[in-house]
Amino acid sequence: MGSLHISTSRNSHDPFSLLHPRRGGTEFLGAGMKLIPIGKTHFAKVDDHNFHIVNRYAWHLHNNKNKLYAQTFWRGIKPTVKLSMHRFIMNPGRDLEVDHIDGDGLNNCESNLRICTHAENGRNRQLRKYAYSGFLGVSWDKKSNKWRAQICINYKTIPLGAFENAQDAARARDEAALKYHGQFARLNFPISYATPGNI
Repeated sequence: MGSLHISTSRNSHDPFSLLHPRRGGTEFLGAGMKLIPIGKTHFAKVDDHNFHIVNRYAWHLHNNKNKLYAQTFWRGIKPTVKLSMHRFIMNPGRDLEVDHIDGDGLNNCESNLRICTHAENGRNRQLRKYAYSGFLGVSWDKKSNKWRAQICINYKTIPLGAFENAQDAARARDEAALKYHGQFARLNFPISYATPGNI
């Protein structure tokens, strides 16, 4: 993915001239990336070549279902229009979304972002904190006294079988995730292990 091609001059030709400007700002050097302050306690990661255009604006912390993102807003527009940093960087189409590969909503390096559909984005969901089994797609079945694996495909839940232990159920779910979700699959086990024929 290439760098941003947006005018850096704040004039009528700048499509982002209405974004809330940053007053000051500190850059923190890293290996090919920089950190941008988000509020008083958090930072967002961006690539070096995107830093100066992204850091021109004031970014605020946005909590969406316990996942943190960086947002700014358009000035002088009612109702207020919000813009997420990852969408600012990737500039997807109106009907497309941007997925954070590692699940970190503040890691906005291009290597961690990919444009996707809503369905593809949902496939990369993290484990819910209250999941009893500790694995994605695995739950305890009281009737059979076994662990059941399942996966959601096109908003339909597909059963994958019952297993004596949660680990085997999780591996079955990973195999199905790789088959149906491909690069968007979020796995219970490392990708080096969770490959078809090796689970």
